[in-house]
Formats: sequence, structure tokens, C-alpha cells
Amino acid sequence: MPPSPNLYQYLMGSLSFVVEANSSTRYMLINTPNTFHTVSPFLVQKLLKSCIGEIQNVKKLRSGDLLVQVDSKQASVISKLTHLGTFPVETSFHETLNVSRGVLSNPDFIHVTEAEFVEELRDQNVCAARRINIRRDGRLIPTQHVVLTFQTPVLPKSIKAGYINCKLRPYIPNPLRCFKCQRYGHSQQSCRGTDPVCGKCSESGHEINVCTSDTFKCRNCSGPHAASSKSCPSWIFEKEVIAVKIKRNITFPEARQIVKDRTPTVGVSYSSTVQMQPKNSLQLPVSIPLSTLQSKFFAAPTATSSMKNNSPKKLKQPTPSNSKTDIVKNKKKLKPLENSSKKTLDAKHFLKSNTSSESDMELDSTSASKNVTKMHPVCIALQETYLKPADIAKIKRYSLVRKDNENESGRASGGVALLVSHDTPSSVVTLHTNLQAVAVRVMLSNLVTVCTLYLPPSTSVNDRDLDRLVDELPTPFIIIGDFNGHSPVWGSKNTNTRGRQIEEFVNTHSLCILNNGEDTYFHQRSRTFHSLDLALCTPSLAPYFNFRVGVDLRDSDHFPIFLDRVNVGSNDAQRPIRYLFHRADWTNFTLRALITRNMVEGENLNEVVNLVTKTIISAADASIPKSGLSFPKNRKPWWNKYCTDTNRDQRRAWNVFRRHPTSANQIAFQRAKSIARWARRKSERGHWIKFVSSINSSVTAKDMWENVRRACGIYPEKRISCLRKNGQEVRNISEMVDVLAEAFASICSASNYTEPFLTHKNRMERIKLRFQTTKHLSYNSDLTIFELHTALSVIKHTSPGPDEVTYSMLQHLSEHSLLNILYMFNRIWKEHVFPDCWKHAFIIPIPKPGKDPQDPLNYRPIALTSCMCKLFERIVNVRLVHILEKNEYISPFQSGFRKSRSTIDNLISLETDIRVAFLKRNHLVSIFFDIYKAYDRTWRYGIMKNLYDLGFRGNLPIFVQNFLKQRFFRVRLGNTFSNIFCQEEGVPQGCVLSVTLFVLAINPILSVIPQTVQKNLYVDDLHISCYARNMQLIERQLQTAINNIVEWSNKSGFTISAQKTIGIHFCKRPLHPDPELFLSGVPIRFQDNYKFLGLVFDKRLTFLPHIASLRKRCLRSLNILRTLSNTSWGADRSCLLRAYRSIIRSMIDYGSVVYGSARPSYLKRLDYVHHQALRLSLGAFRTSPIPSLYAEAFEPSLSSRRDKLPLSYYFRILSNDKHPLRGTLLNGNNNRLFNARPS
Repeated sequence: MPPSPNLYQYLMGSLSFVVEANSSTRYMLINTPNTFHTVSPFLVQKLLKSCIGEIQNVKKLRSGDLLVQVDSKQASVISKLTHLGTFPVETSFHETLNVSRGVLSNPDFIHVTEAEFVEELRDQNVCAARRINIRRDGRLIPTQHVVLTFQTPVLPKSIKAGYINCKLRPYIPNPLRCFKCQRYGHSQQSCRGTDPVCGKCSESGHEINVCTSDTFKCRNCSGPHAASSKSCPSWIFEKEVIAVKIKRNITFPEARQIVKDRTPTVGVSYSSTVQMQPKNSLQLPVSIPLSTLQSKFFAAPTATSSMKNNSPKKLKQPTPSNSKTDIVKNKKKLKPLENSSKKTLDAKHFLKSNTSSESDMELDSTSASKNVTKMHPVCIALQETYLKPADIAKIKRYSLVRKDNENESGRASGGVALLVSHDTPSSVVTLHTNLQAVAVRVMLSNLVTVCTLYLPPSTSVNDRDLDRLVDELPTPFIIIGDFNGHSPVWGSKNTNTRGRQIEEFVNTHSLCILNNGEDTYFHQRSRTFHSLDLALCTPSLAPYFNFRVGVDLRDSDHFPIFLDRVNVGSNDAQRPIRYLFHRADWTNFTLRALITRNMVEGENLNEVVNLVTKTIISAADASIPKSGLSFPKNRKPWWNKYCTDTNRDQRRAWNVFRRHPTSANQIAFQRAKSIARWARRKSERGHWIKFVSSINSSVTAKDMWENVRRACGIYPEKRISCLRKNGQEVRNISEMVDVLAEAFASICSASNYTEPFLTHKNRMERIKLRFQTTKHLSYNSDLTIFELHTALSVIKHTSPGPDEVTYSMLQHLSEHSLLNILYMFNRIWKEHVFPDCWKHAFIIPIPKPGKDPQDPLNYRPIALTSCMCKLFERIVNVRLVHILEKNEYISPFQSGFRKSRSTIDNLISLETDIRVAFLKRNHLVSIFFDIYKAYDRTWRYGIMKNLYDLGFRGNLPIFVQNFLKQRFFRVRLGNTFSNIFCQEEGVPQGCVLSVTLFVLAINPILSVIPQTVQKNLYVDDLHISCYARNMQLIERQLQTAINNIVEWSNKSGFTISAQKTIGIHFCKRPLHPDPELFLSGVPIRFQDNYKFLGLVFDKRLTFLPHIASLRKRCLRSLNILRTLSNTSWGADRSCLLRAYRSIIRSMIDYGSVVYGSARPSYLKRLDYVHHQALRLSLGAFRTSPIPSLYAEAFEPSLSSRRDKLPLSYYFRILSNDKHPLRGTLLNGNNNRLFNARPS
């Protein structure tokens, strides 16, 4: 006997509950006594529209009732309907479409009753609960699985049950089988059959309880089993249909077709299946040699060939090409995913296509084969392939996976394809999506899913389709393709609807955007560049890939995109030997590094310094271990000796178990494995917490990315592979160091000065500056031990210079040794001798971002000088700065490297002048100067002349004079050094005194600017401005100031760059011409906005460009939080919040005192970044209320911080009587004007 309907409903999971109208109700039923079978659909549409407005969807059911999909407001209106026009109607909520069911599995709820679930989770839309029981020995045993029913059409991913955050999985019921006809898809009550069918023998006329047959035969598949068997292929098929239907939220026919398409048909060959593939399906074409295809790799079929027969079309002969760079034609974009562990992957693109139209696309097979062989990337992603299903192609050593697309007229349109190298293990990922996308899984260091996607610009893309695509991709994955969306987040200048949709898609799924802001598309008609092609990935892959864009369009309108896997560096490369201070025996070092009085009393100071240095280094060699020349096998900063020991024990236990597989050995191996895993996790997490606790607001996003990559064991190789000298390539490292050294020496050469200045320089340097004096000046007194201890307490640990002495060694010297070193310093101070070994420096070349790495001038020199010398410089610098500040020798308008001063002073001053000019209806014109190579071309004699004119005499200026004389350097690459080169001019790089001396050199520039012109200087960033109602007056005043600055620069050796000097005309009056100003006869270029000291000023002072730029940078930095939150060692609330405050919030805070005056609607754009970062740091839901985020993170809103920071800055200014802005802030002359005309 079949089970009763109630028991059947219980087994199928049917539950009785009342469907209530809520914000998620979307499906309602409308019925009328005479049904809607005979009513005109046009009339029904008009009646519904007149009653409730535009509705999403209407469907007539088999019963004649109407199924209406509405929103929450329409649902409340339609539930009150009694008549639809002249038709009496009854409305009700659909019982199944408005709900969703999920399974909660957790052993902590094994004793919780179903009623308690409903009562406690009612606020999360739970309306029913049922525990899944299993039958054992005739009794029901409750399990930890509970089926929850939600009054929402979409199942939530997780819920908060008590204090536990529980994930939900969709509830998949068993297939519905009729107990009368034994078929699937309907129940016994709705069966149209007349005679019952036996579930055992499949014969009609009797039921299973009276069957006398001894054989089993399934009614559905004719197999030797009962119709109720769960091993029946039909039951498995129906179960899979239900799973697809529920997981993808589609109809039964759609789910059935998807399952049918991916189920292999018995007795059908593979080739016949390929020929019967429908349009837009995933295809793996048969293998045809490339030589037979000639140049027709992506050729669209002609109408003639397609009409004649189905044989391959006649292909055109390849067109010869002399170009060495491969190209992509028309709208085909090439986006290789490179495995940079192979050296050949440094080559350029590999596909060449010379095409003039979509119907005449050709591929040069010879060139393509050559370049693929040369480069051989792992995977190549293509969009807009314009292929039809009948087009078959193959390229050597690559398998092709593609999805073709045709428009309504039958022409090829769009289409995507993936080429996967045969050298890389891969498998195709079956996608069931309406989007133009294909995916494969490739084996790099681990399995990675690569998906190519094309979103046509004229087609509306449903968010659900994108969500389903992500759900189908195995993690971790990369999505690369043409999204046709604009957003500043990935480099576009504006935002469109598609761009906002992609932003929401990225944030919903917590994806990382790998784009670096470069343009990827060239619009030929408007001659503009855009960024349309994106590379998205899961957070775990973000540290492992670099994004770059090809430089040559050729015949395409899209640049090729390259994803380079970060090279971890080769272990056979040599590195400089360094001391391992974390393993140092400092007690032994202190005893051995004993500096005696006899050592420092020698006659020759050079020998004294060398002896002291030798003593310290000898003690270090005996007490501090050194690293080897080769990199360690486990190159991770958190890997320690305990990790090595536990890893070794694990390998030993495995070898024992492998030879003797007993239970005891297995338990020993599993124990050793668990201990090793615990040791690694503890060390990894402890190292990261230690690093995060040490960061501050000065840490950049780049520094954080480098530390994240190091924690993952990734150390990008920074070797210089090639340089250009006089058009010739230099690859030998011993030659490259000399090329770099020559370039650095040429920058600071005196030959760079102009002829007039060289004449002036030679004339002035004939005048000897005599700093000797017999007067007692306080700054010339002997150095004290207090000054030495103070200098040692404030130093930051840096790399050592040529003598290899570090700050850590100096800090661990005994008091007796420090007193003798102080005695040596005082001898240098009083005897006016500067040690020769302190004049030498090592230069480490660092490539400038975004510049050609083959040009030796595109490297930034990082100088490593003696730490002992820098300790001496620090003591002298404190004295020098004290005298300069005490006597007010430095202009109050210079804010660089001065106590209680910052860039905010200059920004506030400029913003205040602009506001006052706007209040008075005046124009304000600002000029921002750029001094070319200011540090490297500073005239040393000019520094000493300034000191002399200021009255400095005695030991201090003589020490500075000796410090600047005869500076030498050598370039170091690894363990290779260049020849010794001389630095003729400029302040020495990497020295403590250099900044103060440069400020002295540039300080007189402010004195030549007229008093009627406002001026500000931050080190070498000079800005002048003038405001008035008459533009001619402004031009005269500014031109006079510019001429004075040029005249001063001609006598001081500095060069003002006319190309980089920019002007802005701040004015709210429309259509007013900019002034005409000239710098050395060259017109100064005026712009609408300019970035000054990190803040973008626009001509109307809206700060909208700055806020847009700031939001873009902050959204990119969110990738760090996404990556950390998906790791086992970085997903800590306190660590994530500290990282956010140091990297992202510090960027938002900088300049908020200035740009906080922008419109509230503009400032609100930054709130999204703030809230998104807090959600990532706290692990909160996207629907969590914002006040709760503030409370959980102990973080105020951005508006509150913008109120607090100006107050802090205001009181800091009030505490400094000599601050130049103090008078401006206390001056209330413009208060009435500010209140009357808020700007």
C-alpha cells in the first residue's frame, strides 16, 4: 500500500505554515470563478496595469489562475483586490515560490526542538523547522541536520543562531514519484492514468502488495530493480534536475535541459555529438594541423561555402609579415596568463592576425607558431572571436575551448575562447550560463580556474547570471575579459551603469581587481583611451599575479593584457651576506667589542677609525651568525628552527610508516604531521601579529603587499636583466653596474650647469671661506655623552654602509666603549679631519615605477653610508637645527622637516587664500614650480656661503665643509660592485645632514619674492599665488616674482623646469581667460587641476577630482584586506582593523582638514570605502547596520573624524607662537564675510 498523503508529505518535506506578506514576497495567485482561459491577455494586462502599475511578470497556470510576480508594495495592494475590472477575483500568496528551504548542520543544536528554532529565528524570516531523522533498527534517530523554511524567495547563505554563525545549504528533496503509474514528476492525486502499475514488475492492473512475480523490472528505466530504488538512473537523473533547479533558481524545463545536455547519451559517438552541438554551446573541436588551416585560424565562413556543403572552406594563403611583434585584429583581444617560472615567458605576444574586415580574418601560421614557441604562455583568453560552430581550428601545442555566438541574422557575433598549453595539466569546467564565458582548470603550483568572459556593451546583463557564473567556478579562480564597463576603480575617468554593476559584483563576491589603472582600449573615432578589460580573481590569488598591458595595438582596438605569475626568484642566485641579529649573542659581543683609550689615541685619525671599525666587526663575526650566499629553501620570514625540526620529524615518521605500515606507526605519523602543521600556523600567525603591531600611518599599500607576499613565500626577483647604453644592450652584470654608476655620476656632474652659472661658480669659488675663529661659540663645544645616548635612542635600524657596522652593534657597546668612541668623535670635531672611509657609499639602484627599466637614468639611487658617521651627523644636525630655529634663519614659509610643521600648513595656507579670494569676488592665480634634480645639483659652495653669511664659524661649519668634500660611491647589484665614481655636486644621498643642508641652500629663494605675492615652500616644492580683482595686476605681480626666481636660480645652480611648472587660475566666474605668464621665455601651462603635496586642487575648489582619486586608491587598497581576511594567519579582527587604519584611513585623513570643506554629497562617496573596510575587518554581513559596525570596531564615522582633525590642528597652531598661520586663524576680519557668503 502506498503511504498516506500526510506521511508522503512528511517524507517529501512539505510543511504547513501561513504565508505572510513581507518585504520579500514576490509571487501571488489571482483566480476568478470562470478562470482566465477565455479572457483576452491584452485586457488582463491593461486591468493589472491600471490597478497596480507595471509588474515584473505574469503567467497563466494550467488551472486558469494568474501567477503574478510583484514587489512588496504591489503585493500589499493586490492582496486587497476583490475585482479586476468587472471580474470578481480572489488573491492569495503562492505557498512554495515565496519561500525557500535550507539545511542547517551543526552538532550544537542536536537537542534544540523544532519549535525553539521557529521561535528564536523568527526575526530572520524562519517560519518552519523540521529535523531530519534516520531509521535504525526500527526506531527514528534524530540527526544534526535541520530543514529551515524561510519566508524569502532567495535562501540566505548563513544565519546567526544564538552566538554561532551557521552556513546554510539548499535543501534538495527527493524526486516526486506517483504511486499509481510509478512515473516521476507528479503525485498520485494528480495522476491521469486509469490503471495502477506495479512498482515491482511494472505490469499494469495490480499493485505491489498483491504482486506474485519473482523478477524486478523498473517502470522508468526497465532495469532489474523496483521503481522505488534510489540506484535507478531515472531517480538519479530526477534528483540532479531538482538540485540544478533549486541551486540556480530556474524552472524545471530549463534544469532538465541542462542535465540532459551534460549527460552522455548511450551509444552515441563523440564525433557525432560534436556535429550535433547546438549554437552557443561549449565545443572542443577535432584536431586539424595548423598547416592545413593556413592562415584561417579565426576565419568567419563565407556565405558560398556554407551553402554548398559542410566540408571545410577554402582558406586563404598567409600574408607575409615583416613585423616582429604579434597583434590581434579587430575586436579580438589577447589576454595571456603567463607562468613566469619559465624564462621564455618574458617574450611579447604570440598571435599575429592581419585582417581588414570580419569576413576576411587571416592568421600568419609561420609567425604564430614561431611566437608561440618563443613565449608559450599557460593560457590565452580571447573575446569577440566571431566564430561559427562549423569553424574548426587548432594551434600547435594548444587545445581550444570556445563558445560561439550568433545574432538573429545568423552571423557570428561575439564569442569567447581559451587556448590551453598541452604542457600544463588542465580540465574543462562545464558552465551552464547564458553569458559568453568558458572556463578551464589549470595546474600551476596548485589548481587555478581561468575563465574568459565577454559582456557586450549593448546587452543588458542580469546580476543573477554573474552570480551564477561565480557559483559555478571552482575556487580559486581568475576571470579575465572584456566587461565594457567604466569606473575610476580600474582606471576610467567616469562611471557608467555597467561599471557600477561590476563594482557591486566585485564587492558582493569579495573579488580583487588586478588592473593597475592602465588603459586597455583605444576608441578610434574619438581618439581616446579607456579601460574596459578587467582581470578579477579570488583574494587568495591576488599576491601571486602581476597585471600589465601590452604597448602595441597593431590592427586591434584593444591592447593585449598579461597576467604574470610572480616570480619567487631562483634559489641558485646569490645574495649579499648579512648578519642574523635575531640569533646574536649580545653578551659575548659586548665583551669582545671593547674599545680602549689606546685605540682612539693614535696620531692618524683614519687609522683610528679603521681600528675601531675592525674591532667591532671582529666581535660581530664571533658573536653574530651570518646568512649564506644562497637563499634558504623555505624562504618565508616566519619559518624558524622549530618549523624545520617538526617538518623533519614528520618526514621521518612518514618514512617509517611507509616501510612498516602498522597502526602504531600510522598514529605516530599523524601526530607528527599535526605537530608540524600546528608549529607552522603558530609561527606564521605570530610573525604577522608582530608585524601588524609595528606598522603606523607611514606604511604604504605597496609595503603591505610586499609583506603579504613574503608571508606567502613570494619574493619577487628584482634583478636587472638588461640596460641600454648608446643604443646597445648591456646584459653582463659587471658591465651593468658601471653603466648605472656612470649615469648617477653624470646627474651630479658640474657639466650639467649652464654656462652663465659655471662662470659665476668659478668666480665665486675663488673666494676662500675662512671659518676659523677664536671666539667661544656654544655650538662648537665638545660633544657630550648625553648627546650620544640621545642620538642612539632615536635612530631607526637601516642597512649598513661599506664598513658593515650597524646601529644594533653600536647600541650594544658597553659604556666604556661608547665613551672612547665619543673621544674619537671629539678628536674628529676639533682636529677638523673627516675620515676617508666615511666618504664612501654603496648605491642600490631601485627602478622608478612606470618608467623604462632599460634606461639607466630611470633608477633611483639609494645610498648606504657608514652608520657610525650617520650617528656623528645626527649629533651635529641637532646643534645646527637648534641654532637655525633659535635665530630664525629659516624662513617661516618653509615647512619641510621642521618641528611642529607639516605639508598641511602649506595646503591650509593655499586653501585659505582661495576662499578669501572667492569671498571678495577676486581672481587667484597660483604657480607651482618644479626644480629639476634639486638634490643632485645643489651647489655645495653655495651651502657653505649661506652658512658663512649667517655667521657660523668654528668646528661646526668646518665639519660640514669636510663632510661635503670629495664624496665617492660604488653601485652594488647583489655581490657585484662597480668601479669607484665621484659625486661632484649635490648633497650626499642617505645622510642625516643632507636634508638640513638642502633647506639652507634653497632658503634664499623666498627672500626674492615680493611681499605682495603669497609664497610657501615645502623642501623644494615651491608655490606662489596672488589674488586681485584686476587680472592685469595679478599678471604684473606674478611675472615679477617669476623673473626674480629665475634670476636667483641662475646664480644658485638650480634649474626650474618650464615643462613641469604648472599654473591654475582659481575663479568662479565662467568664460574668463587665463593669464599669460612666462618662465625664461616659455609660456607657463595652465590646467584645471593640479596635485600639490598629495592634494588635488581644482580651479573651482570643489575637491571633486581629489575625492574621486582618493576613492579610487582606497578601493584598490581594499584588496589587501580581502586577501588577509581569506588567510588563516591574517584573518584577525585587531590585525585587520590596524591594517585598515594604517593604510586606508590614513589616506582618507590626510588633507581632510582642507578637503573637508567640500560638499557633503561629495564627501559621502568616501563613506562607502569606510563601511566596506569595516565589514571586511569585522567579517560582518553586507546587511549589517552601519551604527553596529562603528560600535563593534570602536571606530567613528568619517564625518566625526573630519570634525575632530581640524580641532586638533587648530590647537596645535595655537601652541606655536611663531607659526605663520597663527595670525590668519586668529584674525576675525573676514568672519562676517564668511558667514554672509559661504563658499
